[in-house]
Formats: sequence, C-alpha cells, structure tokens
Amino acid sequence: MKQKKVSDYSINKALKQIDSDEYYKVLEKVITRKIKESKEKIDYKKKYKVMQYAISRGFETSLINDILKLSFE
Repeated sequence: MKQKKVSDYSINKALKQIDSDEYYKVLEKVITRKIKESKEKIDYKKKYKVMQYAISRGFETSLINDILKLSFE
C-alpha cells in the first residue's frame, strides 16, 4: 500500500478493523481450496506451491505454516 502512496495512518486504521478470526477463516478457505485444486502428487511439493500462492496473496508465513501443518497431518 505504501507503493500506492497510502498514508501510514490509513494503513494502520484499516489493519485494526480486520477481525482476526475472520482473517484466519479466510486463509483456511484459500489454502483448502488451493490444496483441492492442486494436481501435484508429492505432498511436500504441493505444500510448497500452496504456501507460495498464499504468500503471493499477502498472508503471513507463520499463519500459513500453522494451517498447512494441520492440513497435512
């Protein structure tokens, strides 16, 4: 957002409005859908591709890892 010259005040105000439970549910949905869509047979490759996809969508790596661990148990 900084590249689009959005002020720090506006960024912080918007981030505070995000419900963390809803955010986590959205990330779970994104990861679950991507896992189902993936044609990759090898789990670690599938996991890597799903992780790269979620990162490219702007989600945090630590949250992605948490959900992937649960998904691949």
